[in-house]
Order: sequence, then structure tokens, then C-alpha cells
Amino acid sequence: MIRFILLLLLSVNAQALQFLQSNSAQGVVEQAPHSSPLGGQAPHSSPLGGQAPHSSPLGGQAPHSSPLGGQAPHSSPLGGQAPYSSLSGEQKLAQPHSEQLSAGKILIQLKKDAKRGDTRAQLSLANMYRYGLNTRQDKKLAFYWYSQVAESGYASAQFTLAECYYYGIGTAQDFKQAVFWYDQAAQQDFTDAQYNLAKMYHYGEGAEVDYAQARYWYEKAAKHGLAPAQLALAKLYDYGLGIEQDLIKAQHWYESAAIQSDAEAQYYLADFFERQEKFVQALLMYQKSATQGVIQAQSRLADIYYRGRLTKKDDVEALKWALMAAEKNDAEAQFLVARIYHHSVQIPYNLKQAKYWYKKASEQNHTSEKSFLRQVEANIVTDEKTRQVARQAIKALKKSFIARPPKPSKAVKISEKPLIIKAPKVVKTLEKPLIVETPKAVEVSKKPTTTMTSTTKKIERSLLNNIKVLDENIKSLMLSAKKGNPTAQHNLSILFSIGALVPKNDRKAFVLMQMAAKQGVTQSQNSLAMMYFKGIGVSQSYRLAYLWASASAKQGDKGGEQILLYFTSYR
Repeated sequence: MIRFILLLLLSVNAQALQFLQSNSAQGVVEQAPHSSPLGGQAPHSSPLGGQAPHSSPLGGQAPHSSPLGGQAPHSSPLGGQAPYSSLSGEQKLAQPHSEQLSAGKILIQLKKDAKRGDTRAQLSLANMYRYGLNTRQDKKLAFYWYSQVAESGYASAQFTLAECYYYGIGTAQDFKQAVFWYDQAAQQDFTDAQYNLAKMYHYGEGAEVDYAQARYWYEKAAKHGLAPAQLALAKLYDYGLGIEQDLIKAQHWYESAAIQSDAEAQYYLADFFERQEKFVQALLMYQKSATQGVIQAQSRLADIYYRGRLTKKDDVEALKWALMAAEKNDAEAQFLVARIYHHSVQIPYNLKQAKYWYKKASEQNHTSEKSFLRQVEANIVTDEKTRQVARQAIKALKKSFIARPPKPSKAVKISEKPLIIKAPKVVKTLEKPLIVETPKAVEVSKKPTTTMTSTTKKIERSLLNNIKVLDENIKSLMLSAKKGNPTAQHNLSILFSIGALVPKNDRKAFVLMQMAAKQGVTQSQNSLAMMYFKGIGVSQSYRLAYLWASASAKQGDKGGEQILLYFTSYR
């Protein structure tokens, strides 16, 4: 009889452990992305099958191994050496049997063995109560028996017990106890415990924030090949959190995680490459991450195609990726979809869709959609006929760049007022998104834009006249900028930014805008803030973006105040 019970015990325990290993594999492999080096979200397996948030490195959310489930390879199903038994597993399996016991009798026998200190029986009981196998599900009893096994020194049970304390499963939530039991399992080289312990030190859960301890345990888990740990470690080195910044190590660990097809790691590696101006690699990684469904990657890729930053401008591709992210409620992507439908000359004009997506962005408190939505509702561009006029005007402008008109007989004096010069202003009226990412916040001129004329002939004449003026004065503008004229520096920066009369050059645009901003021109400070924010002509820096917007706002500039609100909303 006893031998038969032992045989059944092995069978039940093997099934439960098989289930545990299946859950553990999912807990390690399944991952999801972060928002921005400063933000992002990912699903997080919760105990007993639900979902619960758990902070990821640098403010996002990252997978946390499912409580009562994750295991690392061990010589024994319990994570250490196999518990003592009078018979080996092979001997037990070889015993003949002819009797059948009811589930109730098996449970009674397991309880007796467990109370006598049989660790295998304790684990079997814990699993049965956890999953409701041949008995009612009871989380408190599951917690009790897991704690008995953990006290015996088995790493997997210690990890499971830590998860129970972390989530409050079968007991009161207690982060300090979670840290204690994660540490017990981590000391036995249990990979998931090492990763979770690192996160608790990273974010100060159950212990003081300790970046040194976080780095130590992240590295332990990373060297075991755990992709989330590799990504977290890469971020610490990338941003110098509690340790000296080391971009070489950051790249190494980003790549280690990305090579495992970790979609979130691919996104962060792409961002890293872009900041290092390795644009081909950045574009490739954005595409890989976006293809796997990472919202931030899809939104960023759409913006890249729309602005033509890392590749040629392609509104068709931009719309494709923007729609993917927009349908997942990404506010930036929704706003971009609206802009493409509203302004693009590569995509059929669709006022209805533009209005729909502006409203979607507005519902999420996007700070820049309101002015565009007002334009749509006021029917500034109301039909295809007006759209055709705009297209023809743009063609005329492009043509004038190729075949320059004769120089005018009289030189035209450069305006000393801090306003955008005429050609960019006309282009801005016809195709608003060319200059800035958040038009209302970064708009330089406070005067109303030129009203579109009713006939193609008048528009072409106006454009050609402006080109003549600029062609005559472009050299004077450059000379004036070199001499330190902030107005000339600002205007010339705009020309380099949109590629009008001079080759498009984001770096030159940034340098000139920086010169003007340092002389206290609020419009230039606003534009410089957005350049830092979007990484146009310079490595992306949220801190410097905020600094320049603040400098403008301190001077009472409304545009600077709006940009600060935008940054706050973005974060």
C-alpha cells in the first residue's frame, strides 16, 4: 500500500512540476516594450494567471516571473538536491500495484507524509492547492506548504515564496519578506530570483535604492542569458544610473538581449544607435521591433518616415506604421495620422479621417492637436479643389528652385524683426508640418499666416516673387548670420531645416538655432528645445530640451509655456 501511494505521489508531483516548467519558460520568454528611455509599459505575469504591474528599468514595466511557477534548471525539481527517500525513483516506478486509491485518500496520505516532513509531499500538496488538482484551490494552504519547502532550503520554493510575498498571494503583501526570499534563491544561482531581486534594489521596493546591488544581480542574471536582465543592465550603463556611464558595455548588453529577438531590447538598441548616429543600424532595429508589435517602435518609425530623418521621406510608410500604433491608442501616432491625412501631398487628402484622429489624440490630452482640430472644423482646407491649388503652388516652388529667375533690380533689405522670412512662411501656409513637430508650441512668427489666394496664377506669382527676394539676399543672410545677427541665424536655420534655397542640413540648422537661442531670442529657444527633444541635428536630450523651453517661458513667452506643458504630458 505504501509503495503504491509513493508511486502515485511521484506521478502527481511530476505532472505539477511539468506544469511549473511550462509556466517558467513562458515567464522568461514572453516580454513587452517600454515607452521611451523615460517611459514605456509591458505586461507582467501575475500570480495564478492574472496580470500585475511591476516597474521595469528606467520607468517602464517589464516582465516579472510568474509567481508559483518560474524555475531554473536544477538537479532536483525543487531546485536543490533531491530529498531523502528510502527508495529511488526507479525502484518506486518498478513496484507492481493492483489497487486504486480515491483522490481523497491520496490527499489524506500526502498530508500525513507532509506533516512528517517529507519535502516531496509538501511540494505536491502546495501544487495541488495552488492549481486545485483533485481538491479545492486554496492559496493560503499553497502558501503554507511552499513556505515549508522553502525553509528546507530549496531554491525554486524560495523563489515561489518570494513571489507570494511580493503579490500578497495567500498572505499579506510584504516587500521586505519578498527581498529576503528572493535573496535566498538568488544566492543559489536561481536566475529569475536574481533578476527580481535586482529590480527591487533598483526601485527601492522592500529595501533602500541600491544601484550597486541592482547592477550586481542584473549582471548575474544577464550572464545566464536572461534577456530582460540584459536589457536592464544595458540601460544602467547607457544612462549612468548609479554607475559610471559606459556606452561600450551598454551596446554589448543591448545587443545580447536584441539578438534573442527581444522586441523591447531591439527598440532600445535602435534608439541607442540613433543617438550614436548609426542610422542604418537604427532603422533596421526599429523595423524589427515594430514588426514584433512594439508600439513605441511603430510610432517612432512612422515619425522617421514622415520627417525623412534616417531615410527618404515616405508618407505611405509613415501612415502604415502610424496607424498600427494609433489603433493601440498611442497619442503621438494618432496625431501623426491626422497630420498625414490633413497635409500630406503623397497621401490622398481625407478631411474626415484627419478630424477623426485629431479628436482621438485630443481625448488623450495631446497638447498639439487643438490648433489643427480648429483648422479642420473651420474648414480652412475644405475640398479637393483647394488642395489641387496647393499642390500646384508647391510644384511651382520646386520648379523655381531649379531654374532661378532673374535677379531683381533693387536689393531687398533683410528684416531685423524675429520673423520667418517670406518663402518659408508661404511654404508653411501650404504644407504646415515642414518646420516643426508641434506647430503651435514652436511656431516662431506670432503674426497670422498668409491667406491662400483663390487662383493658381496669383499663388505662383507670389511664390516666384518671394524666391527672387531670397535668391538676392541669401548670401547677405549668411553673412549677417556669421556676424552674429540672431534674426539672420534663426531664419537661416529654418532654411537649412526645410531645405529651401540651401541643401537640407539638420546639423547646420541646429548650430544656427543654438546661436540665436543663446542671444535670448525666445522663438529660437523654443525651436532649439524641440530639436533637442526630437534629436534633430543633435543627440536627443530631454534635459536640455526642458532647459531651453524653460528659458523661453521665464521670459513670458507663451510658446515656451506650451512646450513645457507638452513635455510634461509626453513624460
